Amino acid sequence: MNLVLVHPEAALVGAAVLVPLGALWLLERRKARIRALLGLAPPPTRASRLAAGALVVLAALVATASAQPVLLRQDPVFVRADAEAYVVIDITRSMLAGASRSGDTRLERAVRVAAQVRAAVPDVPVGLASFTNRIVPHVFPTDDAVVFRSGLRRSIEVESPPPDRAAGAVLTAFDALAPLQTHNFFAPESRRRVAVIVTDGETNPVSQRTIAALRRRPRLDLVLVRVWGERERIFQPGVAADRSYRTDPGSTEVLRDFVRATGARLYAESDARRASAEVARLLGRGAPVRAGSQVSAQPLAVWTFGLAFVPLGYLLWRRNV
Repeated sequence: MNLVLVHPEAALVGAAVLVPLGALWLLERRKARIRALLGLAPPPTRASRLAAGALVVLAALVATASAQPVLLRQDPVFVRADAEAYVVIDITRSMLAGASRSGDTRLERAVRVAAQVRAAVPDVPVGLASFTNRIVPHVFPTDDAVVFRSGLRRSIEVESPPPDRAAGAVLTAFDALAPLQTHNFFAPESRRRVAVIVTDGETNPVSQRTIAALRRRPRLDLVLVRVWGERERIFQPGVAADRSYRTDPGSTEVLRDFVRATGARLYAESDARRASAEVARLLGRGAPVRAGSQVSAQPLAVWTFGLAFVPLGYLLWRRNV
């Protein structure tokens, strides 16, 4: 463990103690001269020394707290090198749909599913990606759950980045998932690979080329979690429901065809817990290896300021006695 000061220059505030210390010294000198003139014996100096000591301690504590002390602790991090997973979230415009104006959108529900899946495999590096008609990685597989949650919070938005709108481009396409197997999304040493696709499933039929890519070796297990409702609409603030969007009932059969062709597992969002358990089962167990160290920081400024009230309380009490 190491103690560091975030703003060491702020400790100069402790120099302010020189003013009251100087005043206390001048006061004691003046009292000594008066006692000498009157022929009085000097009183015990214990009280004055305690007051001076309390001032010094108070200044030291305030100076230390102002410098913002932080206790750093390094702990070894062990993760599995034989397994990796990705959570891939559909960010097409249809993910704005919801059951009501005040209800959660499909995307908001998808983010919750992603967080639940990540929590189910704490010892496995998990990455985060999004897709429309192209797939974009946001977080490469990491054991750091904080980084994953930050990616969910900051990177996952509808059509951000936007889809490829070139002529003939399909705005929602499972064909975008092929790079999971062809573009080095997973580390070479990763033998167990799982991709969790969180989507509303409203996609065009998938090409045989994509099916073949997803079935390549090394094996990639696909788990699909569908966030979808047949009566859902896209609601916009201050206007009626967006009439340009209608749910696609035919997408259910297209999704089932994709599942049959790839051997994927399909779950409804209400079964997200079962889906998470299936991800953990597919990844199995493995021997963790040390992947470095994780630094945790414990700020101490509040506690240091709190301790400063002890000498301050003594000085206030002494003044009133």
